[in-house]
Amino acid sequence: MDPGRLRPRRAPQLPPREPPPPRTRPAAGPADPHRRPGNTPAAPGVRLFGHQAATRTIPGPPHDTVDHVRERSRVLDAHCAAIGRDPRTITRSVRYTVSCDDPARDRAVLAEPTAAGFTPLVLGLRSPDPPGVARWLVDEIVGPLRHG
Repeated sequence: MDPGRLRPRRAPQLPPREPPPPRTRPAAGPADPHRRPGNTPAAPGVRLFGHQAATRTIPGPPHDTVDHVRERSRVLDAHCAAIGRDPRTITRSVRYTVSCDDPARDRAVLAEPTAAGFTPLVLGLRSPDPPGVARWLVDEIVGPLRHG
């Protein structure tokens, strides 16, 4: 057997590919008030919530501002009104990722959606969870927010 026949062949060199054109995202405009830049229109999903949901959790700060969360809530109210559903039957909540480094800042950030009527708050943590984090959340975040 000829050992030269067992050597792998070198793949032919292809010309370099041209990079794809940059993606452009449509900007929100007066023609579609429910569209956010870079996201799909919110109306179809919110319309479904208006029909079927009991709870609506919206990402809060830093992902979305409280003003944006309020606007999403107003859109949901409008969809509920269009089908004759009382919008107060849907619990509105905000999700927030807590930083274990600065509980005072977290409380300050969470005070705004709480004051705007978004309860309950859905709190998340970045991995890994520190030991005793559940008790820490109650003592440092939940308790002070609940008692003002």
